[in-house]
Amino acid sequence: MCVNINLKKEWKLWQDCLIGDDRNSIFRQIYTMSWDYAVFRVINEGRKIHAEKNPIEPHLNGPIHFFIDRAFFEHQCAAIRRVVDESRFGLEDENKGVYSLIALIKNIKLHRLELTREKYLEMRGKPYDYSEIKRKHDDYFRMEAQKGVGAFIVPNELDWESIEEVNKQFDRITKTNNDSRKPDDVISEDKFDELIEKLETDLGKPVISSNQATIWNMLRLAGINDKIVGYGQLLSQF
Repeated sequence: MCVNINLKKEWKLWQDCLIGDDRNSIFRQIYTMSWDYAVFRVINEGRKIHAEKNPIEPHLNGPIHFFIDRAFFEHQCAAIRRVVDESRFGLEDENKGVYSLIALIKNIKLHRLELTREKYLEMRGKPYDYSEIKRKHDDYFRMEAQKGVGAFIVPNELDWESIEEVNKQFDRITKTNNDSRKPDDVISEDKFDELIEKLETDLGKPVISSNQATIWNMLRLAGINDKIVGYGQLLSQF
């Protein structure tokens, strides 16, 4: 089965958002934040050593070090906010879209029915049915073992284990296993809600989608004030 053009376009967009060369891609933002933190730790250690040399009067320039502290914490807060920004323009708006975890999760959710197991494997450069590859691998392994060779390298084209690993990744996000796999398995909506809820817990702030807001509003207008767990803080707490 060939992956449709639209899904290829979205896959490229997801890759650019997560690990692309753009300085605003998620991994690059996290990389910059990590190095900034490492440099700040070095500065702090230097200040500590300098202060220990002359604890009564350490001769530190207060305004400069206050500026360093303020700049670091303000930059880190802004960077975290950017990584989890919930822009209403999403990923696809070239002028106003943002690269963020929330935008990425929501965009993948929009295309979840297209992203079947078979298509996911194909986008990763792997076949869905790898039984023939595994058979050739086993034949090659037996042949090399009969030669009495202590160690040997299996050709990349016979690497069925990497295909199985990709399948296991999809198992985890679709809540399936080796016995229940199907080529048309898709990621359930619950998985995206779990990811959003985890981000909410880690950040201590609610992340609200348009669907959640609509459902919450309809329930409250209908006089239903029940709290619904598992669909974000808006529905579970308000």
